[in-house]
Amino acid sequence: RNEEGPASDIDILIEVPEYIQFSLIDMAELREKLQSLSHKEVDLVMERALQPEVHERVKKERKLFYEA
Repeated sequence: RNEEGPASDIDILIEVPEYIQFSLIDMAELREKLQSLSHKEVDLVMERALQPEVHERVKKERKLFYEA
């Protein structure tokens, strides 16, 4: 969307298979590590937590940077 600036945060959408246990503590630790590496605020969102209308908009704008 070309809305980013020097003070912008980083929004990260996480897709974790349902058979993997990924707790709120895991989310907090990952967020902390990413903020430490990037020196920016990081917002993490689980893909399965998105509302359908938000998911459609996010799908159009997202960029894949890691896939296992």
